Amino acid sequence: MRRPRAIAILVLTVAASSSLSGARAGAAPAAHWIAVDRVAAVVNGEVILASDVERRLATFKRALDDIADPGDRARGRIELRHRVLDGLIDEALFGQEAARLGVQVTDDEVARAVEQVKQQNGMDDAALARALGENGYTTESYRQELRRQIRQVKVMGVLLRPHIHITDQEVRAAYDAEKKSDPKLGPFDGEKERVRASLFEQRVPILARQWLDGARAAAAIEVRR
Repeated sequence: MRRPRAIAILVLTVAASSSLSGARAGAAPAAHWIAVDRVAAVVNGEVILASDVERRLATFKRALDDIADPGDRARGRIELRHRVLDGLIDEALFGQEAARLGVQVTDDEVARAVEQVKQQNGMDDAALARALGENGYTTESYRQELRRQIRQVKVMGVLLRPHIHITDQEVRAAYDAEKKSDPKLGPFDGEKERVRASLFEQRVPILARQWLDGARAAAAIEVRR
């Protein structure tokens, strides 16, 4: 696959010479190209812009601001930027897989996720909007982030669920370990499905990382630091 040429998104600004005193009649206006964005990475032809990275970085502003030493803060921002870009590459791979599988997320699913967040945190719409603003999100950008997360969970379910096999013996062993540390835990029959779900959730990140490693190895990825 041919690698795409370097891309810059430019805006042409033209100085209106007619409004300037002393301008020569009929002189051509001066043209200046100003770069307003650049490509941070390309993933199978899908472009990740530097502005995408900066928007995600903005959600970590408070954490960075808490670093008192300016040098440490600058180094932390550079390290975080690399991690954010890596995360966006992973998200692009998941998004491309979602398109291949036909995985979609409805507006109702996003709305239910928003309501769940509000209920879990005891917030109304205004309180949620304030909290989002403090963390670099608008209500709409947060809805987009929830949509992405829901889509990713769906993709992982399709890809990984057939490969996760949890035996009854494993469930029983996990239950016994919990019961030993918490004697008040309910009987096995009432807890086994919760324990099984917990074991499943523990294995998903491991298999997801394995899938991503394989997807990265097979993908055409160009990173422009």
